[in-house]
Amino acid sequence: DFVRVYERDKSPPPAVFTNGGFELQNGSLKNWSTFGNKQPELPNVQIHNEAVSDGAGALKLFGQFNNEVNHSGVQQAITVAAGDSLSATVKTFVRSADSIAGTSNQLELKFDYYRQPSGKYGSSTYIGSKSLTVADGNVTNDQWHSHKLTDTAPEGAVEARVSLVFTQPKNEQGAVY
Repeated sequence: DFVRVYERDKSPPPAVFTNGGFELQNGSLKNWSTFGNKQPELPNVQIHNEAVSDGAGALKLFGQFNNEVNHSGVQQAITVAAGDSLSATVKTFVRSADSIAGTSNQLELKFDYYRQPSGKYGSSTYIGSKSLTVADGNVTNDQWHSHKLTDTAPEGAVEARVSLVFTQPKNEQGAVY
């Protein structure tokens, strides 16, 4: 006879956002929710191979061209507790053929915090956000740029969402990878 004794790990492995390279299923948005993806014939939130840093594809974001301020992008949620550390890194690229130079378009990397899972942005379940502008009208074309956003989950947070939000305030051209 024998006895095995196990001790629970006091620091469980960190929660990880999945498919960060958009490589699952041969390049897809699997595990990501999209928003502002209004053009079925030419989706403005898509996986594309025009500008790729690693792997076979990259997320491509551009505006809806609806003559209104609009927001398009992707998001993914994880469970958190107050005091948890969050970190997200992203590489951005703007092709000269899709330049946003001189426009008011921008791309933000964001953490949004909620008091309950699947809470609605701006509702009473929404706690707040931390964001970092990772591309705007001053970005250098045809060059990869690395960015990192870190934060600590606030009191009351049970869900954090990482998102990439492309904002098109006017009907201006351009895309960010």
